[in-house]
Amino acid sequence: MKHTIVLSILAVLGTLALIFVFQTQLEAETDDTYRPVKAEITSFGAGTQYGGVPASIMVYAQTEDGAIGYGNVAPESVEGCRVGDTIAAEQKGGILRLKPSPCR
Repeated sequence: MKHTIVLSILAVLGTLALIFVFQTQLEAETDDTYRPVKAEITSFGAGTQYGGVPASIMVYAQTEDGAIGYGNVAPESVEGCRVGDTIAAEQKGGILRLKPSPCR
């Protein structure tokens, strides 16, 4: 009888521990908060607006920890930017999101 009570208590504690672990993991995966970071411009390319007016430029950047992101921006927002420049961006996990005017 005493053995059954101890096993029941251990089972309940184990279940509570598993719920805590999975809840913590779920919260981390569903956290939609981007944090401000600095990224380095790695390259420029043609924008994705085929024949669109105004034309756009694709900016590619990478953070120190390896997150890679890109953004389709207006040409005037990257005027004076060069590969290697540090720009403001936002990061959530491995996702890097560039600001609409990354070089300003």
